[in-house]
Amino acid sequence: MDEPLILVSYVRFSFLGVSYSTLDMDLPYVVSTWPGNDDKVAGKVPTQLCYRAGCRGSFKWGFECPPLWNLNRGMGVIDCFKLDLDPDFRREREAGSQHAGFLTEENVQMWFIDFLTSLREYIVPWISNEISPAEPLDWDLRNVEYNFSFPTTWTDPGVLDTFGDLVRRAGFGKSESHSVRIEMPEAMAAAAYTAKWFRLQEARGKTAPHHSRSIGFKPGHVILVCDSGGGTTDISVVKVVAIDKFKASSGKIEEILRFRQLGKVDAKAVGSVRIDEAFRDAIETRLRLIRDRPGEDGSLSAWAAHDMAASDEFQGVKTKFGSRIERDLSNFYFTVPELGVGFHDVNAGIVDGMMEVVRDEIRTMFDDQIELIFTLIDEQLRAMRDLEEEEKVTHFVISGGLGSSEYVQNRIRQHYGTGEDAKHILTSQNPQLAVCCGLVIDRVHTRKYGQSIILQPRSSLSFGIIFNKSMHGNIHSLWNKHLNVSPFDDRPYAVNQIHWFIKKSQTVHRNTVIAEKFYRLFDATSPEVTWTVQFAMSSLSPDRLPSDIKGGGANVFQRIQVRLDTQKIRDNPSLVKKHRRFRAAFRRPQKSIDKFQYEVRANVGMADLQLEVAFAGMVIGQGPLIPMKWEFIEKRDDRPDLVDWGDGGYMTD
Repeated sequence: MDEPLILVSYVRFSFLGVSYSTLDMDLPYVVSTWPGNDDKVAGKVPTQLCYRAGCRGSFKWGFECPPLWNLNRGMGVIDCFKLDLDPDFRREREAGSQHAGFLTEENVQMWFIDFLTSLREYIVPWISNEISPAEPLDWDLRNVEYNFSFPTTWTDPGVLDTFGDLVRRAGFGKSESHSVRIEMPEAMAAAAYTAKWFRLQEARGKTAPHHSRSIGFKPGHVILVCDSGGGTTDISVVKVVAIDKFKASSGKIEEILRFRQLGKVDAKAVGSVRIDEAFRDAIETRLRLIRDRPGEDGSLSAWAAHDMAASDEFQGVKTKFGSRIERDLSNFYFTVPELGVGFHDVNAGIVDGMMEVVRDEIRTMFDDQIELIFTLIDEQLRAMRDLEEEEKVTHFVISGGLGSSEYVQNRIRQHYGTGEDAKHILTSQNPQLAVCCGLVIDRVHTRKYGQSIILQPRSSLSFGIIFNKSMHGNIHSLWNKHLNVSPFDDRPYAVNQIHWFIKKSQTVHRNTVIAEKFYRLFDATSPEVTWTVQFAMSSLSPDRLPSDIKGGGANVFQRIQVRLDTQKIRDNPSLVKKHRRFRAAFRRPQKSIDKFQYEVRANVGMADLQLEVAFAGMVIGQGPLIPMKWEFIEKRDDRPDLVDWGDGGYMTD
């Protein structure tokens, strides 16, 4: 087997980036040219598609899509559709929209497949040529890992499952030597980038001079990573636990930070696309004021405002906003499509076909997003103070498309980089590609050295197993319990209790196993034992977790069917115990019954959890992968209690 090629597709709201690496490369490389972009260097491609009515199989993608003003009849452009895969986000976007009914699940999935298929068909020959320019590379036989990031806002496991299915339907992972991994949220990928390039973060703020580029991170420092892109802003907080040194195959010593995640990763729909939308809405409002508007159908306002927001003119102003050159300008002028040089309209602020926009108006568009970023950061800072062991953030690292704006960086520096509690404000070396490269960096590091850069994440949810708790000899503690007498042993039990083996905000080590032992009552004369293991999930804080499934705030989210041969139980006598019945005065003595010990395991992955049931070291039941970012929507189960009387309880009972 040849050396694996680690390839990452980083899908953000408005753009997509692709980076790749082999294990012997010192740093990842980025796909930098795209079809339709005239061979210009661009680290990202727009996530947009152009369709023609009645031609389902014919479409353009990325830079190939024409501007709205240049569309032919029957053509339409779809863009910024990534987050629409989340049904909740899609419903919010449709609310009050003139496109209600257009953002269907079927359409969104079609856009994903078309875009990802076009992406795969382009990058495979591009990367093949870069790796092996002298001779053709047999891609299908190459050992390739496709790694995709996912938005931190995707908290529904069903969305991740759907995304993975669409990636595979687009052709990724179809060869036997290829695999697909969707494991790391964007916020953690940005942190991994920081770990690799920590000596090349640019210092900002009062406590660190602008010219300094060597940052003295050391164990104990706490870093808040703010990755603000087009559609979302992701916040994660990590603590430096070590600066590891590794010897590469070339003999070069590589230094890399090792992090421990603090608190939970958070994200909100805040980003540069919201600035585009605010600008578009403001332009459209002003265009409606034009008295002698060209065109009889009144369509100028909508498409012209859209194209002006997407134009190089506005995007250039947005990118440079806050820079030293831009700060000297008080007004900006933008070309209005199809309005000639001689067109004037005082009401709309148009002179010679150019619309004048004052700097303060654009500044307000930025400030609206920045205030939301501040709110998100403040929530994380409060969460650090509320931890069992309070942590104090010492550094900020800013990345992402919006995070690359000098104006955004300066506002963050002014807000958090001054005063007694000043933070070291740093920016990534290449902020727009931090997530794209961070994914590759972490995956290559794991393959080379056997461990991820970011250790010990905290669970965003609580997970538990439902069992029957024996109350024999503890009658006075039965207050507010679901007490029933078992027909198996005539003992009182609090039924359908929950043993929480992972609690919200609990530190969990990735690539480890959490195991708990339980007992199962069984009839030794039966050829096999069959039962269902039920698991509960809750988003409540640990101090509010219910003790039983009927207590509210928890729900059954997974059931594992288990079948075990009785002979295998007899072959492991050390795991079997006699279980005596309770002898009430009015009952005749009964023969004793047996119970065996089994194990429930939680296999903690990078960003997922897999539950399984084992006996004597052998897995006898297994559930599907569960993304660690699952969120619980509380829904009370009003069905009658179903009591599994074969459940012998948690091992300590």
